[in-house]
Amino acid sequence: MAGLCEGGNEAPGFLKAINEEKRIEAFEMWIWRRMELVKWTDRIRNEAVLERMGEERMMLKLIRKRKGIGWVTG
Repeated sequence: MAGLCEGGNEAPGFLKAINEEKRIEAFEMWIWRRMELVKWTDRIRNEAVLERMGEERMMLKLIRKRKGIGWVTG
């Protein structure tokens, strides 16, 4: 019975980690859109912006590779 109660506190931390990853990816896309001068009213998908730039999402990969900050370890 004790095993069932122990895992209850892991979910909020996991959800927080996912939320932080989404925020990092959103920030990265904001940077690409600013460099390409794409307005949010243009309704262009993130993938299309990355294709224009000839890039891919890499900020999370870079963080995992360099430092492994907290939950972002790879």
